[in-house]
Amino acid sequence: MNKTIKIGFLFPYSSIFPNMSQDIIDGILSVFPATLRNRIQFYPEYIDLGQTENIKTAFQKLLAFHRVDIMSGIISYKLLPEIGQFLGDRQKPGIFFDMGENIPPAESLPAPVFANSLALWKHEFALGNWAQKNFGGKGAILMSTYDAGYQLHTSFWQGAIEAGAEEIDMHTLPYFDDVSKSISAILPSFFEKIEKAKVNFLHALLCGSETFEFYKAFRNSSLYKKVPLIVSPPMATKEVLANIEMLNISCYTTSGWDFLSGTVSQQPLIINYKNTYGRPASVFAVLGIEAGIAIKEILPELERGDTGTALKILRDNTFKGPRGNKSFKLNNISENNVITIEKHSSQNRGSNQLTVGEFQLQTINPLAINTFHAESESGWKNPYLCV
Repeated sequence: MNKTIKIGFLFPYSSIFPNMSQDIIDGILSVFPATLRNRIQFYPEYIDLGQTENIKTAFQKLLAFHRVDIMSGIISYKLLPEIGQFLGDRQKPGIFFDMGENIPPAESLPAPVFANSLALWKHEFALGNWAQKNFGGKGAILMSTYDAGYQLHTSFWQGAIEAGAEEIDMHTLPYFDDVSKSISAILPSFFEKIEKAKVNFLHALLCGSETFEFYKAFRNSSLYKKVPLIVSPPMATKEVLANIEMLNISCYTTSGWDFLSGTVSQQPLIINYKNTYGRPASVFAVLGIEAGIAIKEILPELERGDTGTALKILRDNTFKGPRGNKSFKLNNISENNVITIEKHSSQNRGSNQLTVGEFQLQTINPLAINTFHAESESGWKNPYLCV
């Protein structure tokens, strides 16, 4: 009789993308034919916002009590050095997911730790580089206190530096403990400062409800149709753009959030996901599908209890998925580095999408890497968008 493979899954709360964790789990399971799915059993463990103590407690419960064969879930890179030892001691594979809000850690981690990321920091680097090359001069970044706690703004700035930027204005919106307060009342004063600085472009970094508050305030500001607007990929999802059509706003972003454009949407595994669950595969489902391909590959080894060979397969191989060959190594900075820059124009009857450039991240200046790691000493430890 075949052994049931247990997968422990760290399940954070996200008001922004409530189905984030379930989509990943469904993506993993969709790779397996129905006859094999009963050999995979998930043990979801709720970790609230991904606080350190919650994650450590979940790790201990899943590994010591449930005795899972694989650890998985959504977790910040910042916590991997702290919790990696749990896996190293037991030589259990850990395949984790994140938005790519931070660059992978500089220090080496225990061999069992692997990851699949949206690599948003790469997209921010590409946006900064492209904006500087195309608009020149001095830019500005406007971000929430929450977004400022990650390395996204640093990545944008380092990309601009690579393109010759010498300075940039950074503005951080205050954080309100009182949920009844919003940024709508204070945005006009920030826009006034940005206008007086005569910047050549503005980059916005916000998420959740603040995204919509920003767009409305920007539409009513003097910056509208005067200063080019660059936004982070989560600010330009199809769902967001559908809700701002009446504002007639144009903005620039990358295609990194929309995996389902072009040839990816026609991949058999993407079509299979939709046929299985009756809904299109989200970006999180695609991350799960890619991980599922790797887990399916090591399933025979795990069933035999040969964890050493399973880890070697994960460490030494790439796996062909919907987006091409995928490695799960943490420090795989050179992967998925052709990034498309798009212009989105919202209109009363929909939105138009136009490809305006392509950025190929071949190498990153060592000084930029050092800056990333130096600035990672502080900041949030909970996964991005898990609020």
